[in-house]
Amino acid sequence: MNRFTLPAGAFALGTIVAALGFRPAPVPLASGAPCGGPFTIDALPCTINEPGLYCVTDNLNGTANENGITVNASGVVIDLQGYQLSGNGGLVGIVSNSNEITVRNGGLIDWANEAILLQGFRNCVENVVATECGSITLGEFGRVERSRSDFGTGPTGFDLGAYSVARDSRANSGATDGFNVGDCVEIERCSSEDNSGTQFRLGDSCHIVDSIADSGSIGIEAGNDAHVEGCSIDSVNNLGIECQSRGTVVDCKLQGPSDGIGILVGIDGRVRGCTAQDWDTGIRLGHGSTATECTARRSESDGFTSPSDPLLTGPFRLENCLAEDCFRNGIVAPGGSRIAYSRSQGNVLAGIRIEGDAARIESNELEDNGTGIEIVGQDNLIIRNSFAGNATAYVIPYNNTRGPFLTSNSWITSTNPWANFKLTFP
Repeated sequence: MNRFTLPAGAFALGTIVAALGFRPAPVPLASGAPCGGPFTIDALPCTINEPGLYCVTDNLNGTANENGITVNASGVVIDLQGYQLSGNGGLVGIVSNSNEITVRNGGLIDWANEAILLQGFRNCVENVVATECGSITLGEFGRVERSRSDFGTGPTGFDLGAYSVARDSRANSGATDGFNVGDCVEIERCSSEDNSGTQFRLGDSCHIVDSIADSGSIGIEAGNDAHVEGCSIDSVNNLGIECQSRGTVVDCKLQGPSDGIGILVGIDGRVRGCTAQDWDTGIRLGHGSTATECTARRSESDGFTSPSDPLLTGPFRLENCLAEDCFRNGIVAPGGSRIAYSRSQGNVLAGIRIEGDAARIESNELEDNGTGIEIVGQDNLIIRNSFAGNATAYVIPYNNTRGPFLTSNSWITSTNPWANFKLTFP
């Protein structure tokens, strides 16, 4: 009988080991429970009542309306050895409420409910591919490595409890959400693609690093105090990355086309080194948030602006950023904001538009926009900016404070250190 074929690379580990005729060594158990065996699993359904190493010896078929393997003991390692468990109308492939269960090196296909349902603590799934099943579900302090959920039939590909870890794993095609995780979860080098809903749905205080979200409705949706770094978002319909209060988004690339928002951070968020291209709105910053060294390019609406929710809207800081070729405004900021050392160019309407009072607009470059700077408010400070090629250099009411506007042939003297410059290209 042919064994189940895992993908190349790390996923093929079980097949290679089994083909060489070696039995895998048991994983050390944190509980210190004795590890008996190895015992064999040669038929389904199967119930395990003692700790130990259990090895599947062939491709096995489940029974309709029954679970495949039920584990009633902690400290159990199930090594599929490259084989596949087929549901054939069965309910859950592997199920347990016990702790410190490890499932590794093989596949599960066509289980009506979850492929793997381990609801205890410190359970682990390694080198497993679940196809046309429900989710791979782990309780708190779980761990998933080098595993896949393909063409899922349930609401999510991976469902992980609080304090869990997911590494080098993938949810692909079919599930409503790719990864649905609790608080304080770490996700590294994972991908979620072609799921219809949210690719990564995260609780509070989660970290997601070097991961990929492709297609679907939302790329990454995180709670409070989340950290998103080095992630790639492509062709998501509604929202690329959302972090609620105090979230951090670093070095992420977000590529449209999309009718939605590239990055949305709530109150006191931080966005650094990110690029949002071909979105309806590039980056939305909540009250007290800061964006540095970011780019919003070819937005159908505005490049940088505030959230539409009035509870999140308020002054933000923008420094060393680029807003380029947007079909409305490059930067739209509420009163009290600080826009500094940034460049806004090629935008149809304003390069920088302030909607409110007491903002500071300093040392920016405005080039080839409909209007360089447009102020709708009073008591704003506009100094040390440079203008070139704009249809209208500025629209600034008299009840604002601005440095003098000097032309390109003016001398800079001690009497005009706060001057703005209107340049003329040869």
